[in-house]
Amino acid sequence: MVDQVASIAIRLVIIAIALVAVFAGRALLRRLQAGRRHRVLQGRAHPEMSQGERTVLLFSGTLCGDCIRQKDALTALNGSAGHFRVNEVMAAREPDLAGQFGVQSVPATVILDGDGKPVAVNYGFVTGEVIASQLAKAG
Repeated sequence: MVDQVASIAIRLVIIAIALVAVFAGRALLRRLQAGRRHRVLQGRAHPEMSQGERTVLLFSGTLCGDCIRQKDALTALNGSAGHFRVNEVMAAREPDLAGQFGVQSVPATVILDGDGKPVAVNYGFVTGEVIASQLAKAG
């Protein structure tokens, strides 16, 4: 009986440690993403990428299901969010560009204003409503 209680207690401690590790890892990931996002938003403008228009840089990959969903969300915004350009970037083919915007996984989107200044960065899939709100801030 004592062995069973000890075994259950050890299992509960292991589960608790695993949960703490998962939550701590998620918190660390969010902090790292926030730091990358901050660096991008404080970085230089890229007028050559926006060409005077609000632009969404969509970083994607060839076998990325969420990238297809992100493209669909952007397509659905056509007209309702005003005029904007979408420039799809294959992240694996342009690692230097992806690195400039802190992209480590796809999909990722960067919203540029007409001057090419980053105004929003999203790591992972985001809804069309989020993109529309960010485009509104881009002017």
